[in-house]
Amino acid sequence: MKQLIFKELREQFKVALIGLAVLTLMLFLVFNEYANRLRQTLENRGSGYDDLQVLLKPALLIQAAFFCGLFGLLLGWLQIRAEKHPDLRAFLVHRPIARSRIVWSKVVAGVLLYFAGAGLPLLGLALVAATPGNVAAPFEWGMALPLAAILLTGVAYYFAGMLTALRQARWFASRGFGLGPAVLASLCVFVLPEFWHSLSVTGLAGLLLVLAVRGAFQTGGFYRDQPWICQAGMTAAATVSSFVLLGVTVTFVINLFITRGGYDYSYYRLLKDGNVVRVTRAGLAEPVITDLAGQPARDAQTGQLLSAQEVDTHSMRSHHAFAPDDAKGRNQLDFADRFTQSARYFSPWRVQAKTLWFLSADGRLVAYDGITRRASGVLAPKGAADDTRFLRLPSYRYGAMSYDLVPGVLTTARTAYVVDLEKRELKPLLTVADGDSILGGSSVSSTPAPASVLPPPSVLLLTRTSIRLMELDGATKLLLPYAPDPRQYPSVEVHAMEATNRFAVRLDPSYLENQRTGGKLLSHVRWVNADGTIDRELQLPKLPEIVSDQRMEQVVLTLLPPVLRIGVQRGGESTRSERWWHFLRFVPAIFCAGVGWWLGGRHQFTLKARVGWALFNLLFGVSGLLAFLAVQEWPAKETCPACDKLREVDREKCEHCGAEFAPPELAGTEIFEPLVKT
Repeated sequence: MKQLIFKELREQFKVALIGLAVLTLMLFLVFNEYANRLRQTLENRGSGYDDLQVLLKPALLIQAAFFCGLFGLLLGWLQIRAEKHPDLRAFLVHRPIARSRIVWSKVVAGVLLYFAGAGLPLLGLALVAATPGNVAAPFEWGMALPLAAILLTGVAYYFAGMLTALRQARWFASRGFGLGPAVLASLCVFVLPEFWHSLSVTGLAGLLLVLAVRGAFQTGGFYRDQPWICQAGMTAAATVSSFVLLGVTVTFVINLFITRGGYDYSYYRLLKDGNVVRVTRAGLAEPVITDLAGQPARDAQTGQLLSAQEVDTHSMRSHHAFAPDDAKGRNQLDFADRFTQSARYFSPWRVQAKTLWFLSADGRLVAYDGITRRASGVLAPKGAADDTRFLRLPSYRYGAMSYDLVPGVLTTARTAYVVDLEKRELKPLLTVADGDSILGGSSVSSTPAPASVLPPPSVLLLTRTSIRLMELDGATKLLLPYAPDPRQYPSVEVHAMEATNRFAVRLDPSYLENQRTGGKLLSHVRWVNADGTIDRELQLPKLPEIVSDQRMEQVVLTLLPPVLRIGVQRGGESTRSERWWHFLRFVPAIFCAGVGWWLGGRHQFTLKARVGWALFNLLFGVSGLLAFLAVQEWPAKETCPACDKLREVDREKCEHCGAEFAPPELAGTEIFEPLVKT
């Protein structure tokens, strides 16, 4: 076995060396692009998103996923392809060693070469990012997990490449049906929230492909004589591949031939005169502006109908803040906390005097010199034991690197601080009483100006009991009780009505909480005087649900395997329609079961095999039928001279009439005479 490993290493060493060189060049170019991006950020020509930490750069992760997949696939395919010649394979399998040891020798050598070609450059990039002075952004080893997950998916592609070269499928394209699990594992890296979730999917995909490769190597690529567990692995891999292929094909065809309309939706806007208008957008058509009574909205001064541009002009200046849904400061619909996102580890905050400031995951404000790329300072609150970390920024500010000149405001659970980056000091703005806590706040106005020109910068702060609009000098412009419950109404907007020195406060319900209550939570608007008294209060009528062109979703739903249970919410017309489309999934599934039963009978499957495949096709529908067609060997046929029907060439007797094959015609070169009875 050791000699076989050395043989594989020697033969495929050049492939690993080429992969090493290509990936190293790719990473060098990515790091050079990061340097340009950093320069633009320091010159106020960039917005500073995930690009500021090279390990979490989205473009890098996508490029690494493509490279690891292609490199692993090519390496596995070449290892088998090198011995595809019948004489070479016969020489190999007739050595005095078990076939399982032969295939494991190849796997050990191939995986070593894969990690040498793809793993070493990625490890080098992680070490470069971890070394102070190379990357002007926070670093922790957890940031290398996305690249580690991508690297491991390449192992699944490696087994898929081996399986593609091993299979003896009559349909040449079906030889690639081992790619589905590997492709699914790659997609899960970017979709699943945790590293171990992605690792579990990759491990399961690798297990299916390992079983399929083991069985295919033992039988020379044929499915029929494999052990049952290897057949199960091959069938599962083909089913996943069929599902992925079907989804991609349907999506492409529908988007190519069906013109999809836009979304139909409505929303409310508050105007400077205090009125509320409803804006309705139907696809790409011009928005319709109406008042709350449903009549066309008009300008209070000119009496003309309002357009969408005029609504934007007449809208009030506002502050917007969110109250998080859990103790970690996350919202229920917050999808930016995946392990591949930089928001899990830090949030870009501001650039000031060639210094980049980040809010780290542990609640500290850390500074990095943009020239030396080294950490240059830390600002952290010094409150009580439970009040020593800043709250994380809301989701809409995760990737925003601001260039504001005015001081910013960050909050802890008990105190709001004005952050003066020039002096590098924290000034308490508000400290709440015992029993209360700060939930969140808005960003500060970015345009410093005298009070005679523009209102001074202010910030909206939300606590469990109050809504406060404060100036940075500590003056309170607005103070209201936070009612209803912040957990039900986490979104707060405060609109300044400058002409009347009044405010309009809007509270919007949580989407998920509203779904749980059946849509009973309505948005509130309160018109508040300068002294905090409520002048008027209004519940905004419920807006219609967002309507979109669902033809593609409905067609795809009918092609989903019936075994996949998708929850259907109760109540409403849309629910009844969705149930109907779920029911229609059984129509193609029953058809596929019938086709599988007919093919099994035509090719003389045993009753047990026919029943098993019929149930399989019924449960997995179109995907199951495609997998069934892909894994089975469908022998060639020729006309039977006895019954003139097509018969399979791999049977001794015709499956229709029982006749044997006719003896070959004599060519005059035979050296044996036929046996003659005497």
